[in-house]
Amino acid sequence: MKPLRAVDQGGTVDLPVNARVLARLLSALDNAATPTHTLSELVLCDPALTLHLLASVGAYAPGASAAQAQSIDACLSLLGYDMLQALVYRQLGAQLCTDPTLCPPSVLARIWGRSVLCRELAGGLARKLNRAVAPARLAGLFHLLGRLALLRSRAEAYAPMLRMVKRSADLLRAEREAFGTTHDVLGATWLERCGLPGFAPEAVGLMHEPVDRLIDAPFEVRAVKVAVALVEDGWNDETSHAAGKLLGMDASAVVPLLQEAHAAARANPAGIEIEDRTRSAAARDARLVLGGDLSLEPPARIDTPADHGLFETISAIAESGANWSMRQALAAAAHQQDALVRVRRLTRLLTGFGPQLFFLATPDEKRLVGVPVGDNLREVEELAVTLEASPSLLARAARERLAARAVGAALDQAAALDRVLARVMGSRNLLFVPMTHDSAVLGVTVIALPGESPEPCEQEGLLARITVAGAEQLCRAKGKAGGDEQTRAELTERFRSVAKRIVHEAGNPLSIVKNYLKLLGDKLPQSEELTEQLQILNQELDRVARILQRLSDPFAAELEQPSHLDLNAMVHELMILCRDTLFARRGIEVVQQLDPSLPPLESDPGAIKQVTLNILTNAAEAMPDGGRLAVMTADNVNLGGELFALLQISDTGPGVAPEVMQRLFQPGTTTKAEGHQGIGLAVSASILQRLGGRILCRSSPGRGTIFLVLLPRRVHAATPGAVDAGA
Repeated sequence: MKPLRAVDQGGTVDLPVNARVLARLLSALDNAATPTHTLSELVLCDPALTLHLLASVGAYAPGASAAQAQSIDACLSLLGYDMLQALVYRQLGAQLCTDPTLCPPSVLARIWGRSVLCRELAGGLARKLNRAVAPARLAGLFHLLGRLALLRSRAEAYAPMLRMVKRSADLLRAEREAFGTTHDVLGATWLERCGLPGFAPEAVGLMHEPVDRLIDAPFEVRAVKVAVALVEDGWNDETSHAAGKLLGMDASAVVPLLQEAHAAARANPAGIEIEDRTRSAAARDARLVLGGDLSLEPPARIDTPADHGLFETISAIAESGANWSMRQALAAAAHQQDALVRVRRLTRLLTGFGPQLFFLATPDEKRLVGVPVGDNLREVEELAVTLEASPSLLARAARERLAARAVGAALDQAAALDRVLARVMGSRNLLFVPMTHDSAVLGVTVIALPGESPEPCEQEGLLARITVAGAEQLCRAKGKAGGDEQTRAELTERFRSVAKRIVHEAGNPLSIVKNYLKLLGDKLPQSEELTEQLQILNQELDRVARILQRLSDPFAAELEQPSHLDLNAMVHELMILCRDTLFARRGIEVVQQLDPSLPPLESDPGAIKQVTLNILTNAAEAMPDGGRLAVMTADNVNLGGELFALLQISDTGPGVAPEVMQRLFQPGTTTKAEGHQGIGLAVSASILQRLGGRILCRSSPGRGTIFLVLLPRRVHAATPGAVDAGA
């Protein structure tokens, strides 16, 4: 008898999934307007599919909160409908390939029905007691996960056992004798290895413990214990004792919850059958019993031999749909980094395999260079190999255009780079898959496989298809990037041409304005405020003249020589300059919080003033009917071990759409009306990059916008006692 399957790094990719759930998901996904919550409720009808999604998404969103990590809605928002569709097709094909005579549909149906019912009951108990509902629902849904694992691994022995053994205690004893473990322990192991937050592993692993041992256990453990007992045995003396001892609830509270849970379970959107049996007079007196032994066969259902030819045909159709959906999911990538992120997510989602690294070929195809993707290992940036000279399997896979493997003892004899990759990826079984398109080598994907078996796994064909589709998308992304670069060059050249005429035509009017300002100052009564305002206007006119001189190349590196920058004073001057022209006439409230300890910096005052004015203008134009503008400066901001001075500008405008945020600092991007060129932020980003600074933006529709400008904290040398804190 083959050994029990280990829990792989991807979670539940090989557990039985309800084909009815998959079919209804496909139908719902055909309509792009289907709400995410509708899809979530369908997913939550199947424990294996639910766990697989949570585990897969959690692997590349480790920073998610506990609530997000337990939310199918959040998973689907991160994945997107196209990737979910690929998973559904893939799972449908896998389920249809399974011989139903080995894993009887009637037995599976009973497990799925019990899982949905226990989910609703555990959630109802949590709601009644004002506890978190989502963790309790998930723990209830997963309580028979171990039985699904045993049916997949030992169906020939386990299915008859479920039919013959009538009591839970007897079933646990039979499982232990036959397999050396029990379904509750196995289910808890799966949940623990999948890395879900909360106490779901304990809730599943302890559901058959005596009540007296669970009095001070976490709420999810106690709720699932009571829910499982009620689902299996209904309301009787034992379940009454458990509900009172563990949750402080009596029949008047529990029986209505049983009724509500049963009604909600029967209304499940997947149409999963829920049993409702009465077993005793005592149960009838309590007016409700739900359950019956899982080992009992429902009389109306008979397992029939499979029509293997039909199943193979339908499975081939499902496989074709999976390939189509997979390519659609990859085709949605906006650029190279996005394409790699999608390849990684699809690999995790469809195969369950965990860590994955990417090495991309240089344009001359002579070297492979590590590329970090998302939250992936940053150390990969430091790794590079020369294709012809490197003895590594990484390079060999690219040279020969064939997948290569390093596993177990063979890995100890592999090149140093391969062993380094094994260590950083935490695996003794690495697969190197070349990414090729036509005759070109685009790179190599390194995948950590579970276990240390040297034999090819059944998922490697799927891995190859994902890699081929990913390579095609990388080619398209490169072509798009080349087109974007050409557009940028054409736009910059147009700026140069127009700038020559502007510089010539604007020079004389600027001189005239400066002269008239001097005459105006001589004629008007002298005051400190008027003198300050005229001085600021003269300085701005001089700055305009300098900008015009550089306008022939807005992205050029010719900036003014670094000099004294008093950031607080600059902000003060701009507030005076913009007070009436930008803010007052729009009814915008301005709040300033300037750090008095901020020292004078060595920077380019004109360039920083241009960046600040761009952001202030954008903020004012985003609030035509009034709002609040906050300007803040701060000293000693540490980013990656380097010190910066901070200028933060936030507004309460409508925010920036996600599709605009992706290209916010690219030329031609604007949210303004027709006639705006959309170069202000691109110029600002270019200026700060060349000054060694940073510009960041956080925004979302309806929640305003925050810009953070980080300037290297290089204290101006003329400052008495100055110390370059950024050195």
